[in-house]
Amino acid sequence: MLFRSADADPIQKMADASLRLQNAINFTELGQWDRALQASLEAVDQLRDSARAIPYARPMLAAGLWYLGLEYIALGREAEAQAPLREAQLILGEIKTTSPFLVYLQSVALSSLGYYYTETGRYGLALAQHQQAAAMLRQLIQTNPEFTEELASKLRELGESLYDLERYPEALALYQEAHELLRDRKSTRLNSSHSSVSRMPSSA
Repeated sequence: MLFRSADADPIQKMADASLRLQNAINFTELGQWDRALQASLEAVDQLRDSARAIPYARPMLAAGLWYLGLEYIALGREAEAQAPLREAQLILGEIKTTSPFLVYLQSVALSSLGYYYTETGRYGLALAQHQQAAAMLRQLIQTNPEFTEELASKLRELGESLYDLERYPEALALYQEAHELLRDRKSTRLNSSHSSVSRMPSSA
């Protein structure tokens, strides 16, 4: 993959960074975490330059920082993961938006910090991050039910944090809630499918 020189304009840098982030994702899917980390580091450097000139590069910068944090965790470099994950969280918190994807991305950044704290044995801090992420997704699914599966996943993660703290009844309640959310979502999809079929004109 060929990229532009460092003196490219901010929009071009953002486009190049997008390609680098896609490369990072591809490398993670192949389990090549070192190469993924390098691609994300380069993307974040370019996105920092772009974000200074064009504010709409900031969400992509947050995404790059989030990937960077996850890659550090995957490589066992948890201490280095905290700074990019926190920065991603701060950027997304500063972006006042109702965009469902950005709200979801912010919840992911919070959860990623939760993973970091779990890996370093700080279960109380991990719990706080997962609680915030779950609260954001609870609100999000009120108008965007397509994120129900993501909420169920976050509730299970929150349950695991409670389990680590030996708060077993609360953990069990969240596992049950996650199960019921997925069951109800599946039922809603089936009902919608049946309704669509019933409206189809019959063949002559």
